[in-house]
Amino acid sequence: MIEEIARVVALEGDIALLETRRTSACGGCQASSGCGTALIGRFLGNRSTQVRAYNRAGAGIGQQVVLGLDESGLLKAASALYLVPLLGLLLGAILGGRLAGLWLPAMAEPGAILSAVAGLLGGLAWARRFGARAGHDGRYQAVVMRTLDRVPVAVKLNEIGRSGSQ
Repeated sequence: MIEEIARVVALEGDIALLETRRTSACGGCQASSGCGTALIGRFLGNRSTQVRAYNRAGAGIGQQVVLGLDESGLLKAASALYLVPLLGLLLGAILGGRLAGLWLPAMAEPGAILSAVAGLLGGLAWARRFGARAGHDGRYQAVVMRTLDRVPVAVKLNEIGRSGSQ
């Protein structure tokens, strides 16, 4: 399970809208001053990202939570979304070039280019449909695994205000 710490921003039924901070794992080693990955991490900075996840832990707004995503689901989804369009491009180019070369040898290259584009577009259309289906499949969904603090921040602030006024 891949884990990330996030803060609950909003709740919509059993779905939580979470905010995470993008951080780089680099910067701790001695080579970070000359490392390209560390340079990219410093350039991108610590931006926040919003993620929707199933709120199985029952977290409240303002709570810090541990967000989890199954590695096998991530690997399958990434493979499908990246490899299928690439394979469509390559297979389209090979098949289109061969078929066009058989019928009109002078059109082999334009046929390969056109069928490569058609294969890429077909792969992208398949990936879009896969993404829409995977959005409703629990194997590919992020899950709030547990909370890190017991009481939402808003409740803590209200309690502090009440105890100070007594």
